[in-house]
This record gives sequence, structure tokens and C-alpha cells, in this order.
Amino acid sequence: MGDSPRRLEISHSSSFTGLPGGDNPDEFVARFQTTKLSWKGKYERIFALSATRFCTIDPKDFDVTNSWSYQSFVSFELDLNDDHVFTLVLVGPKKEEQLKLRYKYRAYLLTEFLRLHTANAQTTSQPPPPLQCKATKLTRLGMERECILEIAPDGLVYKEVLPTSQSAAVLERFPYTDIDHITPVSNSTTGCVVGYYGRQSVFFTTDRSFLFGNMDKAAARVGLRLATRGKLTLEQVAADKPILDVAECIVQFPVQKFSRRHE
Repeated sequence: MGDSPRRLEISHSSSFTGLPGGDNPDEFVARFQTTKLSWKGKYERIFALSATRFCTIDPKDFDVTNSWSYQSFVSFELDLNDDHVFTLVLVGPKKEEQLKLRYKYRAYLLTEFLRLHTANAQTTSQPPPPLQCKATKLTRLGMERECILEIAPDGLVYKEVLPTSQSAAVLERFPYTDIDHITPVSNSTTGCVVGYYGRQSVFFTTDRSFLFGNMDKAAARVGLRLATRGKLTLEQVAADKPILDVAECIVQFPVQKFSRRHE
């Protein structure tokens, strides 16, 4: 998973000013301090993402230097000689344009960009059918819960059809940048383990090869290689659960937990 800039770069507010058209500066949900590379030379630019567009901003005066809608995005290319450099291919007024940037955590930036681009496409166009497979999740109580696993451009998406909705609702998202490993269960022909943040979730699907193969391809697209632990048994996964130290309770509060599963 590596060193993550997520806490520093991704937020739900911004102090930027100078946005054209009186836009609300709080619309930015992520921003990255990058270096723009062009025929003019190289210079610092803040690459900022909102739900509807993405911009480059001059960090000296926080003026927006360029702004694009997600519909203008065509593709991106990774620099094979520099792990920090990538190029966005965009629709221009007359021909395709290129935006070449350098960022230390390239995969994190592209993951967030693809997440917002995909979300925007859901509301503005007819997106292609998702890559997904039916599965069951092994809960912490040892029960199996039916679910859908979607291989999205930015990560693995866990969905369930809830009693309150007719369509599958997103309950959890595993960005490829945050996945520690994906490993088959050796004593099951359908079992697989997804490790993330030191935790592990077990799923069962008859499309295990389809799931692993497409996750590997999606992760490689942003320059990542998903690790594996070879093979794990269900007993090894159960034994590897983190043990929480029981500490003396100093204070407690009665609360009510809200979740989409129990709305």
C-alpha cells in the first residue's frame, strides 16, 4: 500500500479564491501539489478536483489557470521512465490536448480522479455496464451475506441489495491504493481474501479468476501491482484477526449508530 498522502491532500473544503464565475471554493474535494510539465518549462500547479470538474491552480495567487469538465477526459498515460509522471489526454476546442503532471504519489491522484470521473459519468451520461460478479461475504459472526463485487476504475466496490431499495447500494469501497493483498483461499475453490488497512475480508465467488484478473488490470492502469500472500486457509484468516486489548473503561456514552444497511 505504501506511504499515503490521503489525509493531507483530500478534504471537503478549500481556501482557494479567484475562481471564475463566482464558484463556491468549498466544492473542491481533493487537491494535489503537482508540477506541470510543458514545452514552456515546468512550474508548480495545484491539481484540484470537484464533483463536476477539475482544475489547475497557480499556488502563488490561487487563480485558476485551466478548468475542464469530466466529459472532456479521454484517457491518461503513465510515463514509463518516471514513476511520478502521467499525462491526461483531453478534448480541446479544435483537437486533443495534453496535460502532463508530476506528482510523488501518482497512483493516489489518479485513483481519486477516476473515482470522481466515474461518479460524474453516472449522472451525466450512460455509463458502460460495470465489471462485477455475484458473491457472498463471510461476516465477523461467521454468517454469509449475499453481495455484489464491482471492479471499478478506482477500487473494489462492495454492494448489497438492501430491504429499503430495489437496486444494489454501495456499502464499502476498497481503493487499489489501500489494498494490502488479494489472496485465494486454498481450502476453497471460490474463497478469496482482500486485505486492507491491516484487516481482512473473506468473499466467496465462482468468478474468482475473473475478479482477480480484472482487479490486477485496473490496479496496473494506475501504476500499481496488487500483492498476494500466496495462499491462505480460512483457519489462518480467522487466527490472523487483530486482538483488541481490553482496557479499563474511563467514560462511556449511549449512542445510536446509523448505517445504510439498517436505515
